[in-house]
Amino acid sequence: MSLFERFWPDARARAREGKRGDDVAEQEAMQLIDEGNVCEEEGHIADARQRYEAAIRLAPHLARAHLNLGNIRMLMGDLEGAKDAYTDALALDPDYAAAHYNLGNAYARSGRGETAVAAYHKALALKPDFADAAVALGCVLEDLGQLDAAVAGYRRAVEINRDHAEAHSNLANVLKDLGQFEDAKASYRRALEIKPDFFDAQYNLGIVLQLLGQLAGAQASYQRALEIKPDFFDAHYNLGVVLQHLGQLDEAQGSYRRALEIKPDFVDAHYNLGIAFKEMGLYDEAIGELQKVCHAVDKGMPFTQPVQAYTWLAQCFVEKGAPQASVRWYEKALKIKDINEDGKLAINYDLGVAQELSGNKKEALAAFMACYASNIDYRDVADRVKALKK
Repeated sequence: MSLFERFWPDARARAREGKRGDDVAEQEAMQLIDEGNVCEEEGHIADARQRYEAAIRLAPHLARAHLNLGNIRMLMGDLEGAKDAYTDALALDPDYAAAHYNLGNAYARSGRGETAVAAYHKALALKPDFADAAVALGCVLEDLGQLDAAVAGYRRAVEINRDHAEAHSNLANVLKDLGQFEDAKASYRRALEIKPDFFDAQYNLGIVLQLLGQLAGAQASYQRALEIKPDFFDAHYNLGVVLQHLGQLDEAQGSYRRALEIKPDFVDAHYNLGIAFKEMGLYDEAIGELQKVCHAVDKGMPFTQPVQAYTWLAQCFVEKGAPQASVRWYEKALKIKDINEDGKLAINYDLGVAQELSGNKKEALAAFMACYASNIDYRDVADRVKALKK
């Protein structure tokens, strides 16, 4: 027997019971709503929807049933259906703050931020202590690029509920974007006092501490974040960067290796790992990593430091005692578009050194002359040109 058939009394019963029939129907509808809540909590979404729909058929005046149906439709990805249900709830009860709030959520997910803002403002006007509505308002304003207004929304949320960890964390995110790093740090730490295993706050605290140059604190934050999410790539990579700056090269290379297990093609991690190996005197390992970077650049993969990648690789060959192998990479560096004059000076000089070490005096002189022609006072280039002309 369907829920519809089960809970609607027949016409003769309604005629006999009169008003009492309406009371029974409403009671049965409320029971269905409660059953739907249980189904929803247990993850039985379709069953929950059936019960809410049956409740509406029994008692279409119950705004709560329309609200819950809207929630289920949201969970099922039916945003338009959700908006219709919330609108029906508000037609029955225009002062239903939760319905305004959820309608705002539906508009936000539909990309209609300004409409969502209006709905959240209405919810807060009706229920000034509605912390979740203040947080949602801040989120949408942040997405709209209205950062100062977003800060105000999040601050209102934490004034309503000082223990709202997400509000503190979201406030910190905006303060970070505004460059207010000390205030952001304080807000992240407050979020973590409330919710110690809050990954986003722990990871983002690491970023802020890194930006402030507080590297030991950043290291600790990234490490705690990885205790919560051991496979989070960005935390492994950023931890490697911090450890490298702290001179903890062995630990840094371990972090980069773990990051590359997760994202094997991330060029920046290969680059930094190559530099760490070079600083450790592990030239073969450095060359292997930097060659991966240079080959990726040659294939057109985006990378912000191609000149440095080529020249670091070339220097590794020189320091390893294979200067001839470095020539190719110095020459590639010189072909990079938009390289500045100081960069050309340095590369031509280093190329000259590599050619001279390789016994290629003619090529060495040409490289030194290119440097000499731009700046006669650059390092000892004048003396090198003079020596090679003898």
